[in-house]
Amino acid sequence: MSRSLAAIDRIIIFLVGLILIAGGVWAVALYFDEAHAQWLADRVVEVPWSEATAQSWYPWAVGAGMVIAALAGIALIVANLSPRRFSRMRSEVSSDKGTIELSVAPIAHAAAEYMERSPRVEKVAQKVAMDRQRPTVTFTIDALPNVDIDGLRAEVEETERLFRVAVKDLDVDSTFLIHLAAVQSR
Repeated sequence: MSRSLAAIDRIIIFLVGLILIAGGVWAVALYFDEAHAQWLADRVVEVPWSEATAQSWYPWAVGAGMVIAALAGIALIVANLSPRRFSRMRSEVSSDKGTIELSVAPIAHAAAEYMERSPRVEKVAQKVAMDRQRPTVTFTIDALPNVDIDGLRAEVEETERLFRVAVKDLDVDSTFLIHLAAVQSR
């Protein structure tokens, strides 16, 4: 997710949260017959909004609002769900004599398979995608709850070292996420 998209998401969540909090406070204040809340409720009823449904422009305004809201919602969903994946990266040793490109996904897959050979690891998934405008390989490691953390850390460091040897001069970040399985109850 890009920083601008994250900022837009946070602003929208903040505004929706404020509206919901204000509505909740208003409803509680009305329940306890608070004068300011009652005054606001009376103003809402007095406003000619209640007569708007009888106007000829009302269905068009509702339709236009619905279309705009639907398009904005679809745009936000698409922006938040786009995978931002990449596959090939150009090596820094490429020159005008030739280009060297590496496919990062097979290298990440090989590193994940290497880690899966460990008895400490149940499964390793890898994802090659842009994260905050940086090419990133994310390894998600599923391990048993009683795993030797120091041993697992050593294996992660070894996998990182081997991955760096394989990608050499590529400017790609790597992230290792370790998920420990839940402890079984007796």
